[in-house]
Amino acid sequence: MEILIMSRKDAEQFSHNLQQKTAIISITDVNGEDAVFKKSENIVEILRIKFDDVTRTIDANHMTSDDAKKIISFVKKIEKKVELLIVHCQVGISRSAAVAAVISKYINGTDRWVFESDKYRPNAYCYILLLDEFRNESII
Repeated sequence: MEILIMSRKDAEQFSHNLQQKTAIISITDVNGEDAVFKKSENIVEILRIKFDDVTRTIDANHMTSDDAKKIISFVKKIEKKVELLIVHCQVGISRSAAVAAVISKYINGTDRWVFESDKYRPNAYCYILLLDEFRNESII
């Protein structure tokens, strides 16, 4: 499965030209509005999840274990159904990069492409939390 990391704006625009069966993980701020995607028969599933780009549990609106479990459940549901997974957050650098890295490690066996790119700065808290949840389920 191909995994793309995008900003909200790019993901919304990209949804107008989908050629592959696609799933989307749409990460928005807790008080933000949902992203709007063009209706398409190629969009198989969308997971909408809200947490802010913070790095500690003492920060308000951080990613939770429940958020991580929702992501894992979603990935299990779509992994055999789609060719493309889009993961987006507001800017497409931190939260989405962390989530995409862990999913790539699970699906494709590596997350190096995320960490070796100058484009991304994965949110370490989100990465570790999601990775731990995948490991708790004996998936990675």
